[in-house]
Amino acid sequence: MKSVLVIDDELQICESMNMILEYEGYASEYTTSANKGLEIFSSKDFSAVLLDIQMPEMNGFEVLKKLKEQKSSVSVIIISAHGSVENAIKATRLGAFDFLEK
Repeated sequence: MKSVLVIDDELQICESMNMILEYEGYASEYTTSANKGLEIFSSKDFSAVLLDIQMPEMNGFEVLKKLKEQKSSVSVIIISAHGSVENAIKATRLGAFDFLEK
């Protein structure tokens, strides 16, 4: 079973994404902490990560870099309420698979 990690500082977003992913047949975990997300990611084998940009501890671009350093093949999809062409370009240059607006 493919597994997905959701990292977003908004608990409702995490819970909603988790519910949708599990309904679609994915194993899913989530956290509202960027640091905890990196810790969880390093302890398990995830197929993909859904990642917010604006978070208090560390922004999504920094997390994306660290995820790619740990496992370059992981698909990271940036999800953001602050969608802009600049952010989408930056995310894809850093290795994001896709960029979606909330």
